[in-house]
Amino acid sequence: MKIYLDMDGVVADLKWTMDMSVGHWAALEKLPWATQLVRMCTKYSDEGLAFLTAGMDGRCYDGKEIWAKKHFPNVPVIYAKRKGALASHNTVLVDDLQHNLSAFELAGGWGIHMPKFWGKRVTPYFVTSLVERQLKTIRRTMYAKS
Repeated sequence: MKIYLDMDGVVADLKWTMDMSVGHWAALEKLPWATQLVRMCTKYSDEGLAFLTAGMDGRCYDGKEIWAKKHFPNVPVIYAKRKGALASHNTVLVDDLQHNLSAFELAGGWGIHMPKFWGKRVTPYFVTSLVERQLKTIRRTMYAKS
């Protein structure tokens, strides 16, 4: 399966501010579970792992590219306003926005909702195991259909 991870709210801590410069996007904090989540998803993604982000403009794209290269240099970044365009029977999207997941699923992909843990005390293990349980279920279902 191919796994796409949204960036903002899944691996990067998005802070809305008036400053939407390249520097703002490049300096986003990595969420505490990001490294463990990427490592675990890599284990399940036999067809590849990539960040899939909507982006807003060139500054956002450039800043997110810098952020990804700094924290996860081996994970490519794909920009798509309509994430469902990349959906297929063997693709999974992990995203914190339900409308992105709904469009992805309607287009034939699988979706995993990442709850918003802002301000909550959760461990990286808790977040990673939450996603891993869903990936295991998807993988079983995916291979049962083939």
